[in-house]
Amino acid sequence: MRFKTRHPEFAAIEQHIRRAHAERAVTLAVGFADGILATLAGVRRLFGIAAAPARKSPLVVKARVSTAAR
Repeated sequence: MRFKTRHPEFAAIEQHIRRAHAERAVTLAVGFADGILATLAGVRRLFGIAAAPARKSPLVVKARVSTAAR
């Protein structure tokens, strides 16, 4: 059963609802990442561990593009 058939009154705003769910997921992910980074920074500061030196050149990742149909 599709969302539009179960809740026809919300069919017009279905895309808005999906976008809101995605934005909420991104916000939570950013919050978790910030918390992890803050914890790591605190542990490094507590134990006097220096952060890794900055790279002189940016890291480049080359993606393989598949030509096969999916």
